[in-house]
Amino acid sequence: MEQYEDYEERRHEDQLKEIQIAHFMDRLYETNGYGFKRVDNRQEQVNGIDVKLRGKDGRYRNVDEKAATARKDSYSTLKTYSFELSTMNNPGNKGWLLNEDSRTEDYALIYFQGEPDAIQKAEVIIVDKNDIIDKVHKKGISTVAGAEDKINEALDVIEANLVERMKKIDINSDKKNIRTIFDVHTADGKVQLFVNKGVDLKEKMRTYLRKNSKRFESMSDFEREEMYYDIARDITNDAEKVAVRYRDGTSLVCSYFLDEQPINFLIPKEELREMSRDILLYNGEGELEKEKERDVEGETRGR
Repeated sequence: MEQYEDYEERRHEDQLKEIQIAHFMDRLYETNGYGFKRVDNRQEQVNGIDVKLRGKDGRYRNVDEKAATARKDSYSTLKTYSFELSTMNNPGNKGWLLNEDSRTEDYALIYFQGEPDAIQKAEVIIVDKNDIIDKVHKKGISTVAGAEDKINEALDVIEANLVERMKKIDINSDKKNIRTIFDVHTADGKVQLFVNKGVDLKEKMRTYLRKNSKRFESMSDFEREEMYYDIARDITNDAEKVAVRYRDGTSLVCSYFLDEQPINFLIPKEELREMSRDILLYNGEGELEKEKERDVEGETRGR
């Protein structure tokens, strides 16, 4: 019962933040001369439409507003944006980027400083959804299953690397080598495995030998190989996160430490700026003064 109440409280807080950010975005659209229609229909919101923005051609485009509300200062500290490809929360594990039912045409990526009801600075990058999907497709990912396959391939690479590392270890050495991140360089860039507790491969091997009442010196090559792969699988199964870091700065990341175990595609903010349809900036009271002047002059509001 207590867990349910905590969940309901968090959901209420999230909904309140969304409303506060929506009010801020309405003012920002007006200030920047956009015509818009805020969407109140629940089904349209579920289908990825928070607001409809009118472009220079007079046509309204469906926009999904995305804000990292869990971060205190995404304006200064968030150097990428995550696009969800897969999540265990949805049927078929469909993330919002690859969901065929989504009617989103553009994303408004909101980087802000301050609280949702008192934003001090903001940068909003409006980017075409198809441009994001094209970038994901170039990595060989077009479906949820494709994203999951890429993560599994990364885990295979890590496991093989862990096996090779263990083959080179002196089991009798007292030297410790504790790691929380395992890196493997590949042709595409780098694969990383993050573990929640430090791992010493030599100690893992010693624990395995004690548990199975074996002596390393008396083991056959087959038995040693079996030990290496068992340990490698245990390490990857207990991982917090696995990441594929591409040479162009993008990344594919699966976060096992979250209940929904999402797979996200990360794009650097600088690249998103270059891809953008528009960038809206808010630097404090100056923008609000500008907005007041528009109201005094009797200009038509954006709705």
